[in-house]
Amino acid sequence: MVALGVGPEPGSDAITPGWIASGFFYGRRVGTDADGIPQYYVYLVSNRHVFDGLDSIIVRANPPADNPDPARDYPVALNDDTGQPLWLAHPRESVDVAVIKVDYNRLQSEGMQLSFFTDDELSMTGEQMKAAGTTEGDYVYVLGYPMGLVGEQRAVVIVRNGSIARIRDALAGTEDSYLVDSSVFPGNSGGPVVIRPKAMALHGTTAPQKARLIGIVTGYVSYSEVAVSAQTGRVRMLFEENSGLASAHLVDSINECIDPDPRFHQTRMQFAAPPPEGGPQEAT
Repeated sequence: MVALGVGPEPGSDAITPGWIASGFFYGRRVGTDADGIPQYYVYLVSNRHVFDGLDSIIVRANPPADNPDPARDYPVALNDDTGQPLWLAHPRESVDVAVIKVDYNRLQSEGMQLSFFTDDELSMTGEQMKAAGTTEGDYVYVLGYPMGLVGEQRAVVIVRNGSIARIRDALAGTEDSYLVDSSVFPGNSGGPVVIRPKAMALHGTTAPQKARLIGIVTGYVSYSEVAVSAQTGRVRMLFEENSGLASAHLVDSINECIDPDPRFHQTRMQFAAPPPEGGPQEAT
């Protein structure tokens, strides 16, 4: 889980980035090394609307817990020298998900306190959720950095409890998103939704036994109230409020962003072949 920021703008008085969104690392399995250890191709995941229109974004990462040094900020280029995007958006405009390949090994080699959701052990697709009996009322955690609340010295994530409010239409494939009963705010965009283990379940459903990634936040669902003039009967003012519901996409949408990436498939092919002389290939 990482905070995403921009700036500071040249010539401004600000000395630190402006924190605008949330993101997390997600690894697609490409194979195993010579010792049988799973290898993953790791992406930074957030929303399309977060990356769109930016040339670069800043990722804040923390040193180990026992290291007193402050967090470090890493710029990530979003476009190449010709202005072409380096990130991949979901093929459907209605799905607000984007990914970009990152040098995850570099961050780890510098001692950053990081982890990623794996697609095989720590995530659930829609089909897996249906098989597990995931349904409305199941508890979730919503992680992120709302309203720029990142922390002074360290990026400290804000965790909110919630529950699945409506999901059966998304699991049936008739909707692109589902609803979570949890208040989110600007800055939560791109954060993960994680199903919460519990000991009991409703009759006819199965209790989740393990915390797993089940989606990505896209924003809050708003509602509007209209103030009408008692004298003229015309609308005088429109109030837009946070409904307390959040919209999220399934993990499938992340995989659908990655599937067109030829580098991911090339890396899978490397692991499908015998490792070259000199040792196994390493995914990043």
